Amino acid sequence: LSSSWDPSGTKLVYTSFRNRVPDLFILDVDSKSSRQLTRTTDLEVSAHYLNSSEILASRTEGSDSDIVLINQDGRVVRKLTPPNRAIDVSPVPSPDGAQVAFCSNRGGGPQIYVMGVDGANAHRVSFVTSNYCTSPAWSPMGDKIAFVCRADGNFQLFISSPDGSNAVQLTSSGTNEDPEFSPDGRYLVFSTSSFGDGRSIAIIRTDGSNLKQVA
Repeated sequence: LSSSWDPSGTKLVYTSFRNRVPDLFILDVDSKSSRQLTRTTDLEVSAHYLNSSEILASRTEGSDSDIVLINQDGRVVRKLTPPNRAIDVSPVPSPDGAQVAFCSNRGGGPQIYVMGVDGANAHRVSFVTSNYCTSPAWSPMGDKIAFVCRADGNFQLFISSPDGSNAVQLTSSGTNEDPEFSPDGRYLVFSTSSFGDGRSIAIIRTDGSNLKQVA
């Protein structure tokens, strides 16, 4: 589950239940060999490389889900979120590695927050008319954040500046989830049901135009 590339494009970090415990593993793409990174009884998901040697992940211990920074030995270097019994998940680093976008229900329903990579100055950025937002994604230039919110009876794509300003709803039909930016930052690719033939992969421009089914 939840695979993510390292900066060099030669490794993937992912969650696996192969040992009946959800741990993180690292896959070498060329050799296709895997190495177990963590060995705990906690749930570790949504891992992303912060840099070539450190990985951001969400770790659930009991009723508390925290964003943690893990080194290549599987050791937790730092907890970025406090033990507040909130669900803090889906950490995604900004392109410059200075900030982290994540989803948290610390204010009630799940919303998108941004904090420094040291865990400081966590603040909400999903200021739209929805009480349920998740799945943040940074643009390659770091000037936009895409996310998913419950709206118009389903899940829809939104985009805003990193401080939450200039929020725009991009979709309005079907269920739309898991957005990722194209390398040039002009498009979003996402999963959708809006074409009426089950789940599809689609792209849309960041201004909401040129919606196109691609798979």
